[in-house]
Amino acid sequence: MKYMVGLLAVGLFGVFALVSAGYCLWLTTTSLSYRQVDVVENELCLWLGVFLIALAGSLVIIVRWRRSRRAESSSKITSTV
Repeated sequence: MKYMVGLLAVGLFGVFALVSAGYCLWLTTTSLSYRQVDVVENELCLWLGVFLIALAGSLVIIVRWRRSRRAESSSKITSTV
């Protein structure tokens, strides 16, 4: 259960980062002052990085979840000797 909550939280965080990166990308198509261009480009890179970190975090959670399920099933096997 704790893995599902963690996966949900990381997934929502990743979706928020991707939407924010899309908004920054859309902002680059509008007319901006020279000071705003650097800020928007930096924010775009930041949100894409946050999305990649969330993606990596979700992969780590999935791998740990699968390993814990295997450990639970192998602990049910008892020795007959």
